[in-house]
Amino acid sequence: MKEYYELLIPKILSIIKSHNIKKIFDYGCGDAKVMRLLTLESNNELILVGGDIIKSPIFDTWNIEFVPLGADQRGKVFLNIDSRFDLVICMFSLHHMQYPIYSLQAISSILRDNGVLYLCDFSHDVDDIYKNIIDRLSEIIFEKEGGFHRHPY
Repeated sequence: MKEYYELLIPKILSIIKSHNIKKIFDYGCGDAKVMRLLTLESNNELILVGGDIIKSPIFDTWNIEFVPLGADQRGKVFLNIDSRFDLVICMFSLHHMQYPIYSLQAISSILRDNGVLYLCDFSHDVDDIYKNIIDRLSEIIFEKEGGFHRHPY
């Protein structure tokens, strides 16, 4: 039986192909399972960078660049990276953030103009604050892309 994230890989590969994506950042990447699958599927033609609070040893094994996610005392997220990315993936991690709005601002800072954000998170048992943040994504992030659409998975 496939893991939940494996079911979404074909959609991500479709986005990569249709948007000619070369540089990908996985925000809240955990142990880089998504990036490992993308590495296998892409024949190492992609520049893959993962960001999370703790670096998994798997990054060194798979030769994937890691950027630590940090936050100040007020919860504002900072990324120590000068690069901009064609695609930012944020899968099943936003609900872990104390202040998701700061994470979205950090994502916006590394997403190139006309870049694509692939955001997938749980759609049940969320409070009104989280629903409001999701409803306002088009104002925060997706003006770079030109549209926001919810897709069930």
